[in-house]
Amino acid sequence: TPCTLTSVKNKCRELSFQLLGAEKRERAKYERKEMGHKNWGTLVFGAKNIITYSLSPYEQKAFHGLFSKGIPNIIRRFTDQVFYVLPGLGIGGLVYYYGTKDFKRRQRKNPADYANEQ
Repeated sequence: TPCTLTSVKNKCRELSFQLLGAEKRERAKYERKEMGHKNWGTLVFGAKNIITYSLSPYEQKAFHGLFSKGIPNIIRRFTDQVFYVLPGLGIGGLVYYYGTKDFKRRQRKNPADYANEQ
């Protein structure tokens, strides 16, 4: 069979599943339970063989593409959302403006109530 990347990945996956099953069986022989709990270090099954990849912070370019991609992306996202947010803010502003104006009007004394007094 030709040696391709997919065939190598599949073979590695098969081997890791076989090893994982054998490892679980071996561990079950020697595992001791105390008070219904597993020992420390064996709390989660299958937590081994999990591989994570990351870059060193010294090798990352923190501001790569900030001006060429970042600012246009901010503008695009703003214009996409402004028409959803703006009507609510406008209605809220009008309600606030009307409420404060009406509150000040109601706080004033009515001059007609005091027309007959000295």
